[in-house]
Amino acid sequence: MVYQEEKFPGNVYLTEENHAQSSPQTIYPDISDSQWGIDTLEFWVYVAPDDYQINQEWRETARTSKKGNKYSIFTRKYDYKGQVVSITINTIDTRCYFSLNAAKLIHSDPLSLLDPDLLSTEVLLFLEAIKAEVAPSEVWNKVLPDKPLLKDWQENVRVSRVDVARNIYLPDSSFRATLQNIPHFGKTSHTTIKSRQDGWSVSHQTKRSGKDMLYNKTAEQAVKHVEVQAGIYRFESQLRKGRRKNLKLRSISDINRLSIWRAIQARWDETKWGNQKIYGSLDSVIYQLFGSQACSIIGYLTLTQLGIKPKVSSKTAKKYQEAIDLALLESSLYSNESSIQSLDLFSGLQKSSSKLQKQKGAPVSSDQNCE
Repeated sequence: MVYQEEKFPGNVYLTEENHAQSSPQTIYPDISDSQWGIDTLEFWVYVAPDDYQINQEWRETARTSKKGNKYSIFTRKYDYKGQVVSITINTIDTRCYFSLNAAKLIHSDPLSLLDPDLLSTEVLLFLEAIKAEVAPSEVWNKVLPDKPLLKDWQENVRVSRVDVARNIYLPDSSFRATLQNIPHFGKTSHTTIKSRQDGWSVSHQTKRSGKDMLYNKTAEQAVKHVEVQAGIYRFESQLRKGRRKNLKLRSISDINRLSIWRAIQARWDETKWGNQKIYGSLDSVIYQLFGSQACSIIGYLTLTQLGIKPKVSSKTAKKYQEAIDLALLESSLYSNESSIQSLDLFSGLQKSSSKLQKQKGAPVSSDQNCE
């Protein structure tokens, strides 16, 4: 396992723009950069009836299974390190479920995320804190008091959901129109949401396996009346079921810096958000020239960039291409390669070295709604 040791001065949210991208198997942001890692975590362990003690803090709900068997669900809110942890015991499947914000276990600021290599230690500290009420036999050795912790306890703490994230500094919104016009593909859907304080998010998701989001973290905190640096966006991926299993994140023992960065990179690649060419002012020119038809023209550009043939008539395709040619001419982008950018997990918005070609890019940035 090779860790990135070089530290980058300047903005703590980014590596330098001239830092070459490399395989996530060998390089990722320096771990002193707390702007990537783990956010929400849900995990579970098997428990026997003598592994837990129910007191007045627990709420019991009676249930009946499909086979007519009676059982109970016990729930509890537990105050731990400034947050409320949800604990649920299901007596029919003999499992105890936990849900918490892993980042808040060691960080108080809203931007920092948990170093994946610290997760195992933090989970163990939490399990020690609740040991008087829940003491799973898969974690604690109840036979040998002098060796209270089982050697394989990490493998026995199964992960059901883990949210991984990376903060990216984006000084302007010149990428929004491009991302929100990427079409649905496979079993996923793309959704764009706007809210107060310039709040904006785009999501790539399925019904069961989780979702990927890129959203304005600065705006999210402004709604909560928390001031953070302007221009901070967060790429966040919620990993459940198939996505989590495909990334081999089955238990706490599988989580470390390398596996989490691979997960972040894999989900980023899957969204195709980093593949898009972002043409500085082209979208604004299209809006100025074509008004209500601008969104359709932007969508046409996005599809052609992805190599997908738009489902429009040849007459409409010709009309859109003429519009694109005019917009390109008006914005003088043919001779302005420096305005071509792309999104990158290391560097945020960075200049692209590729030359501008017709129908090879999607315009970006407009506060107008293309949903």
